[in-house]
Amino acid sequence: MKAMILAAGLGQRMRPLTLTVPKPLVAIQGQALIDYHFLAFKKAHITEVVINVYHLGQQIIDHVTAHWDREFKLHFFHEKELLGTGGGVYQALSLFDDEPFIVVSADVFTDYPYAQLPQQLTGLAHLVMVTNPSFYPQGDFYLNPHGRLSLHDGLSLTYGNIGVFHPTLFAHAQKTKFEMREVLLPAISAAAISAEHYTGRWENIGTLAQLESLNSSCN
Repeated sequence: MKAMILAAGLGQRMRPLTLTVPKPLVAIQGQALIDYHFLAFKKAHITEVVINVYHLGQQIIDHVTAHWDREFKLHFFHEKELLGTGGGVYQALSLFDDEPFIVVSADVFTDYPYAQLPQQLTGLAHLVMVTNPSFYPQGDFYLNPHGRLSLHDGLSLTYGNIGVFHPTLFAHAQKTKFEMREVLLPAISAAAISAEHYTGRWENIGTLAQLESLNSSCN
């Protein structure tokens, strides 16, 4: 299975650090955040990775190429304008050969084992959900007892920005610039999205305070 890392964000809440360093390259215990994804991909025997970039994108391309080019087949999409999480994936669909593929956001720090993700889907996508963090208590969707996401019923959880998607999910996309939520909502309404509740380590690196807290907790 191929994987895609979403790495095109601006990292505005982490300025001034991200004025010169793109968020995927901020250091966690002396190692770039994006490298942890590649280490996890390696454990899961994933060998082909797609990355979209925008802000300070060449830094990301240079870093990933220098560190991982010998171990992975790499594809880069340097966006001329921000396309959103959905649009970023949409532009790369031709690389996935009409087969399910993994998508993960670069700013997630987790010990989730990617080998645990389903190779085949029973719907249009499978999302990894996490317990609602303190900074987002309302959550995103609900997980029902049948392992499907709902907009109204079940356990309120937050999308952990890790999932497996089938290209068909994007079949009715009307534009090239959009957020992932625009294609997820109708699919969830149709009970076409499976999910799991992951309770292991998961951190969203969105602010300098979160970065400092994570580095402190790793010491």
